Amino acid sequence: MLGSTSFHPTYEGLRSHSLGFAGAMLVRNSQQMQILKDIGPMGILSQVGSIIKDLE
Repeated sequence: MLGSTSFHPTYEGLRSHSLGFAGAMLVRNSQQMQILKDIGPMGILSQVGSIIKDLE
């Protein structure tokens, strides 16, 4: 089993929460949308989260 937890609440002005890890990235304006497009969802999640291995 692989788990993930939020480590930093924001990256490049974008806030991360549980929906981000479920695949829903929400932005407030066109500037944030461009940052999301440039960095990509996985790039942002890799900066705000940490992986928990072996949850058994």
